[in-house]
Amino acid sequence: MRPLLAGIAVLLAAAALPAAAADTLGLPPDWQSLETYDEYAPYREARLGRFTDEATRTWEGQWETLPTSNGTTDVSWGDPEHWDQRSIEEHAIRHRCAGGHSFVWLDAYRHADGKRFAIKTTRAILRHRGGTFDITPGGHCGTSGQPYALYRIFPFPYELQVWGKVYSADGMPSTAFFWQERVTPNVLAENSCWEGDAQTTRRALRQDEAWWDAGQGWAVGRGSLGLDGLPTGTDIVYGGSHYIAQGVGFGWLLRRTMPGSWIGCLRNVAWVPRQGKGDPSFCGGASFSARNLKRTAPTRTSCRPGP
Repeated sequence: MRPLLAGIAVLLAAAALPAAAADTLGLPPDWQSLETYDEYAPYREARLGRFTDEATRTWEGQWETLPTSNGTTDVSWGDPEHWDQRSIEEHAIRHRCAGGHSFVWLDAYRHADGKRFAIKTTRAILRHRGGTFDITPGGHCGTSGQPYALYRIFPFPYELQVWGKVYSADGMPSTAFFWQERVTPNVLAENSCWEGDAQTTRRALRQDEAWWDAGQGWAVGRGSLGLDGLPTGTDIVYGGSHYIAQGVGFGWLLRRTMPGSWIGCLRNVAWVPRQGKGDPSFCGGASFSARNLKRTAPTRTSCRPGP
């Protein structure tokens, strides 16, 4: 999704971490990580989430995660009443990427009709704690697709910048893009829309984003352009934030500030039954269909998969 609560509790702990030996990215060793990205993003489960407009609560959108193989997951976004028109992102957990570290990778976009739009990275930068690191080669992960986040979560924020191309369905170069993200861990985020249980404040990853492409210019946020017409990666102003709640998933809060202003919030989630057998464990209700997640009175006291 291309689409801002903050409260960073553990930034001071970063100063106590020793320098990482033989690590070109200046990151601590993996064993010092607090958590992993998939403790927030439900990549390993088939799950649906329903979010709404915080102000009016009259409009609803939906996301879905569907694991496709070990370490790869389709993440879909769309209108639940027109789910056959949803957009799909191909996410993967990749290891031995730049600096030997594991990353969350975005391989391609797809339409529900099967048309696939592959991504190619032409330049990628990682910034954290005052350091700047060129991660363009991607290590064993290469430049097909793009780095989307560090898989390991460390107690400090970081930024990713990616320049690349999105290829059209016939494989020809389609359009240049620039994307920048700031990931902040351990944010306490309150969601007044949540109906799944009584826990309306949860720990979350906050992802601030800016997005530009050659077709529409700055779609989210803004920044400086060079003489070649491409973003320079400087003077970036983020235009939206996405809060991913631990143990729940995407869309806990969705904030857009540029262009326009809008706040979305997650109502509930459902665990999708495998191969259509049985009912899902449902946070915030008791009935479900793949096309329309229906809300009923809450029936669970905690938001966890059932037995």
